[in-house]
This record gives sequence, structure tokens and C-alpha cells, in this order.
Amino acid sequence: ANKHRVAVVIAHEISHQWFGNLVTMGVGK
Repeated sequence: ANKHRVAVVIAHEISHQWFGNLVTMGVGK
């Protein structure tokens, strides 16, 4: 359960970073 929680947190952080990059590129154009 602990490993699963860590994986979820990491995936959450990566998805936020990826989404933030998409928004930044969209605004840049």
C-alpha cells in the first residue's frame, strides 16, 4: 500500500509538471 501511494504521488507530480508545460507553451504562442 505504501509503494502504491508513493507511485500515485509521483505520477501526480509528473502530470502537474506536464500539464503546466502544455499551458506555458499555449500561452507562449
